[in-house]
Amino acid sequence: MKRIRYWLMQVVGISKAETNGLISLIILLIIILIIPGFYKLSNINQYDHLTEDSIILDNLIAQIESRLNTSNKASKVNLTLLKPFNPNKASQDDLISLGIPEFISKRIINYRSKGGQFLSKTDLHKIYGVDDSLYLALAPFIQLPVNKLDYEPPKLYKVKPPSQKVEKFELNSADTSDFQKIYGIGPVLSKRIVNYRDKLGGFVNTNQIYEVYGLKDEVAFKLLVESYLDNPLDISRIKINSVDEFTLKQHPYINGVQAKTIISYRFQHGNFRSYEDLEKIIILDSIFINKMKPYLSFD
Repeated sequence: MKRIRYWLMQVVGISKAETNGLISLIILLIIILIIPGFYKLSNINQYDHLTEDSIILDNLIAQIESRLNTSNKASKVNLTLLKPFNPNKASQDDLISLGIPEFISKRIINYRSKGGQFLSKTDLHKIYGVDDSLYLALAPFIQLPVNKLDYEPPKLYKVKPPSQKVEKFELNSADTSDFQKIYGIGPVLSKRIVNYRDKLGGFVNTNQIYEVYGLKDEVAFKLLVESYLDNPLDISRIKINSVDEFTLKQHPYINGVQAKTIISYRFQHGNFRSYEDLEKIIILDSIFINKMKPYLSFD
């Protein structure tokens, strides 16, 4: 360093103070030039993480767009291919030929293979992927009643007769042993009938028996022949102005979204005074309200 200072003073002809200032300036410039290089080296892993995060984010966006496109395709159906059909009888090929997306057609067949049955047009909503737009397009062609309560049980069935005559029993007061007197109903189905009845609050219409999962039509028909409803209005009712969301969504006719919306509306607008107040909630259609009328109390 002394040699550099001496050389500058002798060759350049500047003073000692000027020489020291020049050397300090040169050192400062070198530091300024080197620092960015060190910064890039020390943060190279960070840049790699940013690049990796960017790739992950791009993949997520692509997946979301793909699902949105799939959902949009599911809600579109070729109206020119539609014709009357019964979702309880149509094969997968029949459903696809109607313009229904293949994956939805497969879900309909799988639902039936597990014992599920469509009792009304609106039951098609049980199939994941059938949104409102798709349902509205299919509804006029579905050969089923609009409401489950309009469902008429089959008139003729070949049912193996019980070994002894069954004395008629009342549906809302019967226990599992009563239901097991019907040929085709064992311990599992009898318990399922009682559980479903209790969740409803009681049967108000005999056709609600057909809503019990896994109960075949011919067995349900035989059950209705051997039973009756004494006082269908004497049932448990939900106090709509005091019930909580969790309890409300336990009812078979009410899903989680409907329960949350009802509770939120009550919180914002006060207690419900009649069914007309429920009709003000957009997502509650007339079918839902008619089904729930026997089960609601406005006390």
